Amino acid sequence: MQDLKGVVVDKQFITEEIFKLKVYLSEKILAFIDPGSFAMLKVEAKGVYLRRPFSFADLDIKTGMVTFYVKVVGRGTKALGEINPGQEISMLLPLGRGFTRRPGKSLLIAGGIGVAPLNFLAKRIIEDGGKVSFLYGVRNARQFIAEIYSKFKKEMEVYCEEPGLGNRGSVRDGLLTKEIMAYDQIYLCGPMGMLKAVKPILKDFPGLIEVSLESYMACGFGACLGCAVQLKNKDGIIYKKVCQDGPVFNFKDVVL
Repeated sequence: MQDLKGVVVDKQFITEEIFKLKVYLSEKILAFIDPGSFAMLKVEAKGVYLRRPFSFADLDIKTGMVTFYVKVVGRGTKALGEINPGQEISMLLPLGRGFTRRPGKSLLIAGGIGVAPLNFLAKRIIEDGGKVSFLYGVRNARQFIAEIYSKFKKEMEVYCEEPGLGNRGSVRDGLLTKEIMAYDQIYLCGPMGMLKAVKPILKDFPGLIEVSLESYMACGFGACLGCAVQLKNKDGIIYKKVCQDGPVFNFKDVVL
């Protein structure tokens, strides 16, 4: 974990409410970033005191660039959206436990901005020689990241709750059409409602299922206890911190 200043190379709004942020980092730091890990980001702005957590959506070793997709939801993300190339950004990184990558066929299930870390994961799985199938659900076109779809359109099925984009419905609807046992492992990231909806469908899957949980965080390294979640183990219910023990957990253990 390092506390440093990154340099913003590019920022573009790609939908009405989501922007892409590219930041330059040194090669020494890039080596420690895996799919599922995250950074706490902040810019100096009036009324913004805490960093916000964002998963790494991509990493390019050749250029030294990391990519984040940021959805504007409050004062902190609005301030990030007003940053310009060349400005410095406060970064605490890399943080958290990433995904466990295994060979074979992987099913990736994304809801909303949860597609960001799975974009990075899919890239690495393919580089490792594995295969991916992608289910990507959004509520409307404002949440849809077309450039991720363009990279994986052969492997990706899109579900949208409003008409006009992909298949009508949710990722749960898409999952019901899948032969789940044909996959070796499954990875998820998305809102709690999506996770609750698909959990019964996945309850008999014998392989690895990992989820990257989204949570509010004040510190990002286990000090504030603001991101505690419930997990099951042999002794009953235990509490774990999303920032320090996750954000990636065994989906079968997470209490939803």
